[in-house]
Amino acid sequence: MPMDRNQGTPIYSGQVPSNIYCLEARLSEERGDGPAVTEEYYDKALETAQSVTDRLHVRLYYGKYLVSAGRYGEALNVLGSGLRLADARNMRIYKYRFYGQMSEAYEGVGDYVRALDYYRKFQKEYNDVYSIEKERAISELSRKYENEQHELEMMKKSRELRTVLLFASLEKTMKEGRAYREAGLTGDRLAKLAGTNRTYLSKVVNEMTGMTPAKYREKIIYLSKKSI
Repeated sequence: MPMDRNQGTPIYSGQVPSNIYCLEARLSEERGDGPAVTEEYYDKALETAQSVTDRLHVRLYYGKYLVSAGRYGEALNVLGSGLRLADARNMRIYKYRFYGQMSEAYEGVGDYVRALDYYRKFQKEYNDVYSIEKERAISELSRKYENEQHELEMMKKSRELRTVLLFASLEKTMKEGRAYREAGLTGDRLAKLAGTNRTYLSKVVNEMTGMTPAKYREKIIYLSKKSI
């Protein structure tokens, strides 16, 4: 079990996750603890790995460690089991990594034909995976852009509808309710009658008539006098 090196006490209670053992193995390798300590962590990581991703992760790093140690035969066994699992579950993000490590291992044992074969597989799988990821990213960006454009269009239509409805309400208040006759009718009072604020009312009146609320009121008064 991984220990707190300052306190000398276990960090985890119960079963330690395989990724922690794998991390400890990599740290052990960096510290130069020696093969016995490093491999004990890797062996425990293999024993405790439960999910497919964890099992692939451990085999990939264990195999990489064995390749770097020049233990190519052992590396091929570990990497081979990982590749079979990745292939069975179609985990392409791992397959190309196993191909790359196995190419190095076969080169290490002097099997250059297989080393070249696995290198070509590595290159093809790598290109395919990143081409798919690139297409997926572009598709996702395109989808988001289309959604944003749709939302902007809906917001625009919603604003236009609110403008029309507010102006219709104002027209009814001014003409049918004869609000224009109210003495000392201010912009704030007119906005209150329309159920909005002065700034928004000014904007709506300008968009619909090209006039200010004051000029609009004057026009209503003028037209009402002409109709008498």
